[in-house]
Amino acid sequence: MRLRAFGGTATCTQLAKAYGEEPNFYNTAGQELGRHVREARRIPELSGVDGPKYWAVPFLGRDVDPKTDGNVPGGFFWRLRPELAAALDATDWAADAGDPVRLDEPSPENSNVELPAWLSAPRADGRYWLLSANTKEWNYEDYKIGEEFQLSLTKLNGDPRSGQKHYRSARPGDVVLCRKKRAGGLTAVAVVSRAQDGKAIHFKLLKILECPIEHQKLKEIAVKSLKGMEAQGTFLPITPDEYAAIVRLIAPNEANDPVLPAPATAPCAPCIPYGEADFLHEVWMSEDDLRKLKGLLLHKKNVILQGPPGVGKTYAAKRLAWALAGEKDDTRIRCVQFHQSYSYEDFVWGFKPDGEGFVGRDGVFAEFCRRAAADPGKPYFFIIDEINRGNLSKILGEALMLIEADHRGEALQLASGGEAFTVPENLYIIGMMNTADRSIAIIDYALRRRFGFFTVRPAFKSDGFRQYADRVKQAIALAEAAEAPEASQKAQAEEGGLETSARSERCERFKRLVGAIVSLNDEIRNDPTLGKGFEVGHSFLAGAPLKTSDSEYVAIDLEAFDTWFANLIDYELLPLLEEYWYDDEAKLAHWTDRLTALVGSPW
Repeated sequence: MRLRAFGGTATCTQLAKAYGEEPNFYNTAGQELGRHVREARRIPELSGVDGPKYWAVPFLGRDVDPKTDGNVPGGFFWRLRPELAAALDATDWAADAGDPVRLDEPSPENSNVELPAWLSAPRADGRYWLLSANTKEWNYEDYKIGEEFQLSLTKLNGDPRSGQKHYRSARPGDVVLCRKKRAGGLTAVAVVSRAQDGKAIHFKLLKILECPIEHQKLKEIAVKSLKGMEAQGTFLPITPDEYAAIVRLIAPNEANDPVLPAPATAPCAPCIPYGEADFLHEVWMSEDDLRKLKGLLLHKKNVILQGPPGVGKTYAAKRLAWALAGEKDDTRIRCVQFHQSYSYEDFVWGFKPDGEGFVGRDGVFAEFCRRAAADPGKPYFFIIDEINRGNLSKILGEALMLIEADHRGEALQLASGGEAFTVPENLYIIGMMNTADRSIAIIDYALRRRFGFFTVRPAFKSDGFRQYADRVKQAIALAEAAEAPEASQKAQAEEGGLETSARSERCERFKRLVGAIVSLNDEIRNDPTLGKGFEVGHSFLAGAPLKTSDSEYVAIDLEAFDTWFANLIDYELLPLLEEYWYDDEAKLAHWTDRLTALVGSPW
């Protein structure tokens, strides 16, 4: 649509200068459009030196010729094929193309951004940014509210700043959250006030925060976006969800000011509702087990999901949190994984390097506890994967006492320093522990007393797994019917329809594999060197390559299914058994023969 609005012919660089984004954005979009059209219309693939020429389906093109085209930015002209141009002309493409912002032309006057109170309402196409100030050049406090300031696109030594693509992408009306490197926190809010002119990007100051937000808290929310924020003078994008999460930190501390509006591009509220019925649909657990697990967590505040590999402990933990919260609100969930190098300083409190010295900062758990304490009306969930892989007494320290249900809400001054620390009533801890790992020490009794332990077992006999297995077999029957319709119709006529005709060789082998794993688990449980903690979980079979469909049944790619089935046995199940029975060659040989027989010759 932007190419049509530009006149039907342009280079990617021309489009980037006219509408924003990087030139490669348009190159990639053109390739993707061509790929989708080719697949939908089954057009033969056009191959080039560098691979498939998907762009040649919707576009024509030629190299830029400096002799005839002059000083045109870019190296290749794209032109809409006549059929596509005619189809666009039959639609209201101009409404979606947007107004071009000519970044290569002189900057316009200050944009007329309507400011409700002290914060601009983001436009539908607005973006969100984090700006880190170099205090050697300027301070936010040097400017008055509503006054403009600017960031030069070059450093003091004349070198260009890193991240030039972000400066070019910023548009008037974009909200900018401002921090200072030395202060290490969010201290102001501004708005982009002009289109950048190639020399500087211009901002209008909206607010100096009375209570700056610590950098560690920002990093907790926007860890991916903040990878480069340690450098001074950087300007990085943040996602709408990250923006909304930071807003929640700002708003309670700025009570006299209006709450920052949620971004118009992706409102964070309301979250998607999620209840017990959704949990039971996604997690193959009985309603009675869910009731027991929920009651245990609400009573003890701390639960460890233990079980053999592949029973979906991590998968169930997050959905348990959603079910108790009543919605899919990931801002109230924090997930970490313990390991042997994890420390008290990482988890509770410790000194961290900051420039030339060290500063004391909350660890991930303490920071999350403070966030939960500030929102007592809602439950918060701290999920710890591989909880028995760390030195728990060393990692938890004083928190070992505070996490106990009877000590929730009590304040304790940490021996290492920092503010008084409290684990609030509305924080629930869910840990996961693999019972089949021989290298992990048993959890000590002091910690065990503070947790409830819930065993997650293989669910091959659950209603959820049976329904999944039926979907796999029905999908196979549909796919095979499409490949051989006459044979399929005959089979359905003889056996009474699709439900009972899903008995092909693939279906039978999948059914036999399920039965073989159930028998294998019986033998593992009865093995004195193993036991029920080493059973094979149902998640091993949950990866069949089913595809979504609008029809009653799902679809499946038969070739992909064959590959998945063989790989599951050869590269997942057999290596696991080799670890279990490394000292029992006869038993290993028996199960190797039984499982490999299910793969057999090509279908």
